[in-house]
Amino acid sequence: MTTDGIGEDVRQFIFESIDSVEQLEVLIYLRHHPDTSHFPEEISQVMRSTPESVAVRMLTLERQGFITGDRKLGFKYRPDSGADDVIGRAEESFRSRPHTVMEMIFSPMKKARGFAEAFIVKRRKSEDPNG
Repeated sequence: MTTDGIGEDVRQFIFESIDSVEQLEVLIYLRHHPDTSHFPEEISQVMRSTPESVAVRMLTLERQGFITGDRKLGFKYRPDSGADDVIGRAEESFRSRPHTVMEMIFSPMKKARGFAEAFIVKRRKSEDPNG
């Protein structure tokens, strides 16, 4: 546990998996309603966002294995094994220390990592004899 009370596994989860506050809020909403299929239009009304933005968040969460479904049938909360506990603790941290969690989501280190990864992807593509 770090000095701010947020566990290292929660920090790692946020650093690796959460790109926006909206994405975390969508995940938390779905976690609280696991037995119902949800659509971006519905959640956008609850979140006061746009259906397009929520759809992007849901598709990202689906790709990460935290939810299942699609835009036609709706999405349900179905995290991979072990992830529910970390997601629950991330929610607790967000509720009790929202500014700390937001700082983690928008950390300069995270942005630097994304910037560096863009060069790795480009380099790999340029090394591809077919690309």
